[in-house]
Amino acid sequence: IRPKISINKCNVALRKASSTSGQYGTLWSRGHETLGNDCRRIISVKGKGSTAFLQGLVTADLLKKNDNNHNSSVDHKNVTTILPACFLDSRGRILTDALIWKKSNDSQDEEEECLYLDLPADQDDDDSSEDLLLRHLNSYKVGRSTKHVRIQQEPNLPVHLIHGTLNDQNLPPGFLGQVDPRHPSLGVRLLQESPFSAHVKEQHFVSLIESVTFPNSMGTYNLIRRLAGISEGKEIAGKTPLEANQDFLQAISFHKGCYLGQELTARANYTGVIRKRLLPCILVDTNTQIPFIWTNTKTASDSDHSSNTSLLPIPRLGITEAASFVSILQGAAIRGLPASSASTTVEHPHEETPAAVLETMEELANFAHLGSKITNKVDGRTVGEIVSTAIPGTTVVVAQMRLDFLGMDNETSAQKERWKATSKVVIGDGKKELRILPYLPVWWPGKVNFATGKEEH
Repeated sequence: IRPKISINKCNVALRKASSTSGQYGTLWSRGHETLGNDCRRIISVKGKGSTAFLQGLVTADLLKKNDNNHNSSVDHKNVTTILPACFLDSRGRILTDALIWKKSNDSQDEEEECLYLDLPADQDDDDSSEDLLLRHLNSYKVGRSTKHVRIQQEPNLPVHLIHGTLNDQNLPPGFLGQVDPRHPSLGVRLLQESPFSAHVKEQHFVSLIESVTFPNSMGTYNLIRRLAGISEGKEIAGKTPLEANQDFLQAISFHKGCYLGQELTARANYTGVIRKRLLPCILVDTNTQIPFIWTNTKTASDSDHSSNTSLLPIPRLGITEAASFVSILQGAAIRGLPASSASTTVEHPHEETPAAVLETMEELANFAHLGSKITNKVDGRTVGEIVSTAIPGTTVVVAQMRLDFLGMDNETSAQKERWKATSKVVIGDGKKELRILPYLPVWWPGKVNFATGKEEH
């Protein structure tokens, strides 16, 4: 018997779903948004020795020459490279991830070194990633080599995003930008360097955007990154970089010199076995008809075990495909299918949203919090945990899933319960049974070694 929910709760959930879905009308076409201080924070590291200082604290190689970087500002004096990276503690666990904006200049003046750390705001957390990172950086800023390094917050440096284009060249004066290095589906990322306030900068940015071609689409980034299976900030804090897929996102250099936390990271890469990975998942009611792409999968028991590498047992989806399935599975919860124009708005009556979808949304809002366990209903085994929670109006999460549950291992034992499209799970302390539909992002490697949980080279 399905638990009943009150009419008032239904109406509240309907209004929330409908108001939220309007923000994603341009998800599959073009749009722009500004990620203010409530979403992203910028820390600047400037002065002589800044690059060398950060080189010993991040997983990325800041000294590597990027010959493929073609983007430059209009004055052609500064060239900007964005690098995904993680800051680790001494145990090799993630403190936070960041996108590092590295500015180089033709003068080769070390006094002009400038790097920007672009990281999540973690607004709902008492101890944000920004506060944690500031303490971390200042604790290692010791000795003569760092006496010229200046670390400071940049509250008037908003991050702008443009969706639906790969053109990051010929930027207006005062703008730095590049396609998101983790995956192009996350948009072109811009920083606006000027002495004005964040509000004035946002108004200036909006005035330069062709609003008809790139309409305002606030909230799109947070949905897109979930559809793309990317978690950030406190969501991945405490995990190892490989568990958080940072190796797949090109955020780790295994060839650079020493850095804080390198020992565990290198050992996990060369000799370890990765048993859990982050994956995007769609959660649906048990009465929902499952799309064929999830029912026609190849499990580990079906694979040829003469090789450690087998066909991946769950589908691989881009954000457009994934969002289309979400739209189908959730009824009216999200609109704006790929065929729609950039100016698409939500024009559907509230009653089109199925009650089962609303119940699932309410269940996720109540019980699918950061760290909530995902329990397989058949054997009671914990098979994953919520990492990025569903945003209002959707049932898409990023979860850290056990690879053996998904059939991505070399065990052939029939005693272990494997994932199927009809598998039932419960989330956290919730009682409602749900189906979980995991999929692989397009940036996952084509072949994964089932014996190690890492990319097959």
